[in-house]
Amino acid sequence: MGTVKTEKCDDVCMISVVMPVYNAGKFVSEAITSILSQTFTDFEFIIVDDGSSDQSWDVVQSFSDDRIIAIRNETNIGTFPSRNRGMSIAKGKYIAVMDADDIALPDRLRKQFDYMERNPALLATGTLNNTLGEGYKFERPLSYPDICASLLNNNYVLHPSMLIRSDYIRELGGYDEQYVYASDYDLVCWLCRIGQIENLPDVLMTYRWHPDQITQAKRSEQKRYADIIRQNFQIEFINEHKSSTITSVGEYETGHPEMGEVIGLYVMGECYNPSYRNRADRLLDSIMYSITSSTYLEQCKGLSSIGSGIIYLLSNHLIDRDVDAVLDRIDDAVINSMKHYKENPDFSWDSATYYFKKRTLKRHFT
Repeated sequence: MGTVKTEKCDDVCMISVVMPVYNAGKFVSEAITSILSQTFTDFEFIIVDDGSSDQSWDVVQSFSDDRIIAIRNETNIGTFPSRNRGMSIAKGKYIAVMDADDIALPDRLRKQFDYMERNPALLATGTLNNTLGEGYKFERPLSYPDICASLLNNNYVLHPSMLIRSDYIRELGGYDEQYVYASDYDLVCWLCRIGQIENLPDVLMTYRWHPDQITQAKRSEQKRYADIIRQNFQIEFINEHKSSTITSVGEYETGHPEMGEVIGLYVMGECYNPSYRNRADRLLDSIMYSITSSTYLEQCKGLSSIGSGIIYLLSNHLIDRDVDAVLDRIDDAVINSMKHYKENPDFSWDSATYYFKKRTLKRHFT
């Protein structure tokens, strides 16, 4: 077989498929073949080898197809910088995300392109997927409101299934590389803040699980960045969608990840559909049921943030229930943690002080 071309041609195309490759020699041939076999053909296929030390680059070069544009980084710079590099030369109306270890089903690009053309208000679409070796369909939220609700918890848009309008991803400056292993979550959050995303109900991707992928190999680092992205999205989404009679939410009310989700769901119950209130009620019940005097206190997970969130819900009339017993338990636990703060490196005086300030105000006005 011949060698792929390594320079961008001048012809405009509808879709630019951008796929980084790093030491994916065992899988990349199948991924490339799945794109070249698409029923939709008006695309360019930008493959960025990120300094692979295995046979990946040789595999990429073994394909002969005029739609392939192959780039090789001199050193390993990371998946999202590589995606940004690929997008910097893309000329398509849409950017199709692809991973070197996954498989696109033959109608993937056709169905996503047709749907986006019929729905010009959408900024991006994802798809459903199955998992290699397993026949079941992986359920994901489909509508824009359900995707927003899910982002309050985590990213439920399969990143390598996304088709994104190029103008908007360029407007955002591509992926924010500071989030290293979770930049895809950040991108989806931003797209959902400036416009709408949907997941198609079709299974159009086969997702491969293996120990070398980022989700598995960098799980702890990915979670750390995801926690930052989640809280940022919760704060911005709540403050953008709340009514004018509701006060702004901040880092202390959303310091506990599930409390930020609860507040977001209550706000969605006000502006979208009352069913989100039911979800918020169930989650809040679960949080309050789990509270004991020995629950760990820290800004990200602890009781001071739960207490601040509960007081926020009460003061903004998003809930109407007797929570005095719960707040009393939180009082005792926070005071106990303050006494033993030297034993807890994650103790936050700011979070505890904020909670007691809000607690005093609640007592004063009720």
